[in-house]
Amino acid sequence: MMEETQLINRVKEQTCFVSRDFRRELELLSGRVSKANGGAAAAKKLECTYILPDYNTDFTGHVMGNDEERAKPTPSEHILVMKNERIVVPELLFNPSDIGVDQAGVAEACLQAAKRCARDAHRHLYANILAVGGSTLFPGFVERLQSDIQKSVPDECTVQVHVPKNATTCTWEGAALFVANGLYDKHAVTRAQYQECGDSYLLDRWFM
Repeated sequence: MMEETQLINRVKEQTCFVSRDFRRELELLSGRVSKANGGAAAAKKLECTYILPDYNTDFTGHVMGNDEERAKPTPSEHILVMKNERIVVPELLFNPSDIGVDQAGVAEACLQAAKRCARDAHRHLYANILAVGGSTLFPGFVERLQSDIQKSVPDECTVQVHVPKNATTCTWEGAALFVANGLYDKHAVTRAQYQECGDSYLLDRWFM
């Protein structure tokens, strides 16, 4: 199954979500919270079952619905029970160090970018964060990103994360419009120009 990347991607998109309390929900899904404290019932609510495609009548697979949960899977059906994978996969967007990747998570990257700008602009930048890409469509992504950034900025700053309707193609469409309007040739810097003039040429080309 690991070789079927399209299937894995569909499972990820249809079952994963971003947790607002990752450590707590990870303990629930890992069975570390006792039944006496409601751990089993809470974990059951977080679990999800995905019916894999049989490539005969079903070529994509789907999340098991409530009606299907009442009946046992047929002999031809293969199921995949999603537990902590539902939250562990998207958590890497916020904490890539969990798998040994030495780089900032998405919230930290936003903070670093804002801090490189003039202090007077910080408040406006935090209020106008645009999140694009397919992973921004995970349920809970916007709320988690806003929450993580808000914890690290002054109280007078309001954090607002916006996701466009076309989040998966927004960046490409912006670049296509940039080229179609003839702006690319005006602002492009060739390798030879950069090697000859260095960073100062970029400032003159883009910001002057």
